[in-house]
Amino acid sequence: MVDRDYICRKVVSKNGKPVVEVYPRVVMVYLARDASRFCELRLTGSDTLLDLRDRALKSLGVSSVPPEKLRFYIAHGDKYELIDISQQNIDSYFDTAQKVYVDVCNAEDKWFINNDKHSNSRADYPSNSVSSFSFYETARDKTGNFVKGACGLQNLGNTCFMASALQCLSNVPELTGYFLSNRYVADINERNPLGTRGELARAYGDLLHNMWSGENGSVVPRKVKMTIGQFAPRFSGYAQQDSQELLAYVLDGLHEDLNRIKVKPYVPDDETLERLEEHEQAERSWQAYKARNDSIIVDLVHGQLKSTLVCPVCAKVSIKFDPFCFLSVPLPPKEKVRQVVTLIFNTKRRWAKFTITLATSTTVQDAIITMKTSLQNIGNEFTGEIVVYSIGFGELSDEVRLLDPAEPIYIEDKNQSLYACQVDHNPNTHKVVVVKNQTQTGRTLSLPMVFTLPSPDYLTRSFLANRVLPFISDTFMKMPLELCSETETPEEERERYKLFVMHGVNAVPFPTDPDEAIPWPGGLPMHTIVFQWKDPQLFNQYKGADLIDREVSVSSRKDIHLMECIDLFTKQEQLGEEDSWYCPKCKKHERATKKLDLWNLPQILIIHLKRFQYSKWHRDKIDIPVVIPVKGFELNSKLANERHEHVKYDLIAISHHVGGLGGGHYTASALNKTTGKWYEFNDSCVTETAPPSDPTVGRTPYMLVYRRQEVTTDILSLDANVEEEMEE
Repeated sequence: MVDRDYICRKVVSKNGKPVVEVYPRVVMVYLARDASRFCELRLTGSDTLLDLRDRALKSLGVSSVPPEKLRFYIAHGDKYELIDISQQNIDSYFDTAQKVYVDVCNAEDKWFINNDKHSNSRADYPSNSVSSFSFYETARDKTGNFVKGACGLQNLGNTCFMASALQCLSNVPELTGYFLSNRYVADINERNPLGTRGELARAYGDLLHNMWSGENGSVVPRKVKMTIGQFAPRFSGYAQQDSQELLAYVLDGLHEDLNRIKVKPYVPDDETLERLEEHEQAERSWQAYKARNDSIIVDLVHGQLKSTLVCPVCAKVSIKFDPFCFLSVPLPPKEKVRQVVTLIFNTKRRWAKFTITLATSTTVQDAIITMKTSLQNIGNEFTGEIVVYSIGFGELSDEVRLLDPAEPIYIEDKNQSLYACQVDHNPNTHKVVVVKNQTQTGRTLSLPMVFTLPSPDYLTRSFLANRVLPFISDTFMKMPLELCSETETPEEERERYKLFVMHGVNAVPFPTDPDEAIPWPGGLPMHTIVFQWKDPQLFNQYKGADLIDREVSVSSRKDIHLMECIDLFTKQEQLGEEDSWYCPKCKKHERATKKLDLWNLPQILIIHLKRFQYSKWHRDKIDIPVVIPVKGFELNSKLANERHEHVKYDLIAISHHVGGLGGGHYTASALNKTTGKWYEFNDSCVTETAPPSDPTVGRTPYMLVYRRQEVTTDILSLDANVEEEMEE
C-alpha cells in the first residue's frame, strides 16, 4: 500500500449542523510591550474567546498575571479595539487571519495601550478611540459634546455597506424613538421561527442607545454584525456586500422579531378576490397580509402594489395586490454604443435615418419608442406601428430577420443593417409579409419591404397589386408603373413580373386567381413573397442615401429625474420565456404583459436605485446622475388608487456608493431630527454638512429614504420623554 499524506480537519457544530472547517482561523497574538514575543493560534468555530485567552497567555508566558491586569485588543490597521474576553462567540471577531495584542499592566499601574481616556462601559460598542494614536473626526455641538445620533460606526473590515445602511435607518425618527423608549421590548417575538429569537432586535436596540446617548463619537457595531452573520451567513465574512441587501435583511429580521402575531394563522388563497372591485380586493389582500404580519416595520415601511398580468393569447386579466418594503426602481442602461436604424414610411414620405446612442441591453421596443418620440419632437406626425428587421450580408442582400420587441437592438455584426418599417397593424398580433424584388436570376433589385395584414385571408394577388405594387413603383422605380403601361401592350403588362411565395428555399408560384388567399401554416411568423421582374431596368440602382431626406441623432442622456425612474418601474413589460405566467384560461404558460402600479404608500418610503446591472454576459454600474427631489416629493400622479389621500415626502437619508462594481465604498448622509442639520457618515467619521440642494443631483445616491410629511398616526409618533431626551 502506498503511503499517503492526510489533511486532518476538525468537525464542529455551526448553526446546529456539523461542519468541516477546511480553513481554520489563524490568529497572531502579540505581547503589546514586546512585539517580538508572539504566537500563532489556530481556532475553530467551537473555540471561545476564553480558549484563545488561555492558550495565548500560556504561549506568551504570562499565565500567572491576574485577569484584572490584562487587556486584549484586536488590531484594525493602526487602531486597536478592546475585546470583551467574556464573550463566547469568536465568529464576529476573527476572519481567516487577524492580529491580537495582549496588554499587561506594569508595576506602576500603567498600560502600554492608553485606553483610559476613552473607556466605555458597553464592551459590545467600545468608543471611538481605543489607542493613544487613533483619532476620528466626529460631530460635536457648541459645548464640545457629541451630538446625539451623529455617531460613527467603526469599520470592522469592509463593513462600510452595513454602516451606510444602519445610519440611514438610525435617522428614521419614528423607528428610533420606538427603540429608545424601549417599547420594542414588549413586542419581541421569540417564538417566531422566521426571526432571530429577538436577538437582532435587542442588538439593534442596544446600538441605537449607544448612538443616541451623546457620549460617543463612534461605536463598534460588532454585536449587530455578529447577530446578522449568525442568522444570515452570506453577511458573516468581511467581504464587501450590498447595502440595500443588508438593509432589506435587517428590516425583514426586525419585522419578524417584533411581529405582534405570535402564532401566524393559516390564510388560504381566496380565488374569489379577483371578482371583487379593485378597492375591496386591495383591502382584503392587505387584511390577509396583516393577519400574519403586524409590526412597527409594517406600520412604517410597508406599502402596497397593484400587479396586472394580461395574457397575450386570450386577453385574460389577472390583478393582484402585494406588499412592498422597497421600491427598487431601474435606471436607464449605461449608453455605450451607437446604432443606425433607417425608418421607412409606408407612404410617399422620404425615409429617416436615426443614429441612436444606446446600451447593449436596449431593446427593440425601447428604440421604437425613441424613434416615435423623436419624430414628434421635430414636428412629424406618425401613425401606425413599426416593425424592425435586420438585413444581412450587405445592403443589397435580402436575408431578412424580424426582431422581437423584447430582444436587444444592438447588432455587432457590421455586415448587417437595421431597418424599421411603418406598418398598418401591430406585428405582434397580425400576420407579417416580407416582399422582395428580384431578377429572373435571383439578383436583388431593392430593399426588402415589410407589410402587415388585417387578417390572414388578405394575402391575395389583389392585395399585392393594390397595396404593395404601388409602393414599389413609387419608391424604387425610375417612373411610375402607370406611365410604363402607356407604352406597353396588354400582353407585355401581364408578363412584367411573376409572383412566388417562398416555402423554405423553394419558390412556389402564386395562385393566378386574384382573390385566392395563401394559407398560413400554424406557427409561421411571416410569409415571404417574391416579385420576379422581367425587366430590371425599371428599377433605380438602389442607394439608401437617395431615399433619406433627414437624419436624426438621438444623443445620450446627461441625467435622469427620479420620477422617470418611477415611470420605468411602472412601465408595462412582456415577461420572458424563463419567467412566463401560467394562464388559468389557456391552461399553459404564456409570455404575459406585466404592469406594476403604486396603490398604498407607506409612512417611510425607501427607494432603491438599481445602479448595478447584471446579465448573463456582463456586469456594470450605471453611474448616470439622478435628479432627486428633497422636499415635497409627490407620487400622487403614479397612484392607481384614486381614493388615496394626497401625500408629500421629504428626503431624510441617502446611502451613497462611490467607485466601481467590484468594490467601491459606501457612505451615508442624513437629517438629524434633534438638530435639524444634515450630517455625512463615513464609517467612524461624522461631519456636519450643508443641506442638499433641492433638487439634488448626483451619481452616488444608491438608496433614498423619504419621510411622509405630517405623520400623525399615534403609534408612529415619538414618546414625549424620548423626544425630549433625544434633543437635550
